[in-house]
Amino acid sequence: DTEANLFYVDAGNNHIGIGTASPGGKLSVFDSSSAVFRLETPGVIAISHTFDGTDYTIANNDGSSGHPIIFGSKTAGAESMRIDSSGRLLIGTTTEGHSNADDLTIRNSAHAGISIRSGTTSNGSIFFSDGTSGADEYRGWVQYTHSTDYLTFGTNAGERVRILSSGNVGI
Repeated sequence: DTEANLFYVDAGNNHIGIGTASPGGKLSVFDSSSAVFRLETPGVIAISHTFDGTDYTIANNDGSSGHPIIFGSKTAGAESMRIDSSGRLLIGTTTEGHSNADDLTIRNSAHAGISIRSGTTSNGSIFFSDGTSGADEYRGWVQYTHSTDYLTFGTNAGERVRILSSGNVGI
């Protein structure tokens, strides 16, 4: 291969570099043509990145199935988010919510919430679906229309309540 630093060993610091002559950790992999990094092992898998003095980590506790993927900040010593073994997304917590609504759980010791930011002439929406085509994709909804500043609620694929920017309610 014509790559001068295809594999580099820094024996003085016990570092190995693949694609770099300046490994920043025990194993550093650099590939300017690809964003793919794959590590297969039966032990702990961790991918770390330092940005602005904070060491961020994406980790899987174990290479086997049934263990969460954890995202967090090692420097701050806190787990920020995890995808658990059931595929639930937990933000700010390691405990899922109520069993009827636990696919996404958000926790904060102060105020908590979700922001949906859309364009000034677009809509912000939450749709409730029981299918993958036609009206089954939007059987129920909560939708804010920014262009005219009103909020609608829908059931059975039809609008049922509209709150205008004036505060007037139409049913």
